[in-house]
Amino acid sequence: MQKNSELTEILQACAVNADETSAEPIDLALLWRELVNGEVRVMQSFASEERCYLLLERGREHRPRARIPQSRKIRILESLFFLGAQKNVALEFGVSLSSVAGVTKECLLALGLPCKPSRVSPLVIAAAHAARGDSIVCWGRASQFSHAGATYRVVSFARPDSDLARYLTPAQYEVIRLRVEGMSHTEIAVCRHRSRRTIANQLAESFRRLGVSGRAELIRCLITQPQAVLGRKPVRRRAPPRQREQTPLSA
Repeated sequence: MQKNSELTEILQACAVNADETSAEPIDLALLWRELVNGEVRVMQSFASEERCYLLLERGREHRPRARIPQSRKIRILESLFFLGAQKNVALEFGVSLSSVAGVTKECLLALGLPCKPSRVSPLVIAAAHAARGDSIVCWGRASQFSHAGATYRVVSFARPDSDLARYLTPAQYEVIRLRVEGMSHTEIAVCRHRSRRTIANQLAESFRRLGVSGRAELIRCLITQPQAVLGRKPVRRRAPPRQREQTPLSA
């Protein structure tokens, strides 16, 4: 029996290959409707340098249909994606912060996402915005493949943070991309071989330069109004030092 880590790597490699060779366009609004209706569930979410991916299984074929939360609970989850902060959602719906946290956890589990909102794939957030009709990112790619007798579905879209390099230093750009993927400060510090304090400082300065408060607002802006971020003044790059011409030694 294959270890979980080995199976994960195999499925991700198959997903990327299927996405590159046999993908067709998919309306991301349709993806969101399938998720909230329990027709598909997320098995894995991951990212490459260019794209974000969701590996899906069909909810009705591979397991009993998951209990989908009531529509009000789904709306609370969607509002968290739209508003960013739990306190804002609590005010909108007139509920406590603990209620928002509980509902969010329940909804994410039903979608196949046993994680905190700060780790949810940008592709899932983009799908929710597409269903709402306020996203400029409305299309992705869908494909499928088979492995060990099971059929899997893949959905991907181009990373929304790919144009941020002009506005950040190389180090800031790398930590922002990892944060967009859902990594925590500690995980980024391990990945980058830096202290957690260094990563926190780099992220804070990056968000300041981009004019956003954090990951949630950055992803929301990139999906719905990218000019709010990409219309900012690019960072000035230092020109490489000029090399002094060597005067040949006299013979």
